[in-house]
Amino acid sequence: MLSRLSSISFRLFAFRRLQSSICHLQFAIPALLALLLYSRALTLPFYWDDVANFIWMEHRPLSSIWVDSSGFPFYRPLGFTIWRGMQIV
Repeated sequence: MLSRLSSISFRLFAFRRLQSSICHLQFAIPALLALLLYSRALTLPFYWDDVANFIWMEHRPLSSIWVDSSGFPFYRPLGFTIWRGMQIV
């Protein structure tokens, strides 16, 4: 009887471990796929239209980029934060 309970317990543990692995893969696969598809684009230089972004961010702290985009036609806080970080460094 103890052997049977132990076997059921192990199977349940293995099943939950498999579910956890599948859950992690659901998040990892899209991120890895995006990185694979866009990796070539990350090596490209900035273009003429990026200058407006840099000028707009020049006198703004990082915190205000996430709260307000007034004076700019669109709201892209993550991209602006990355670019502002590159400006600071």
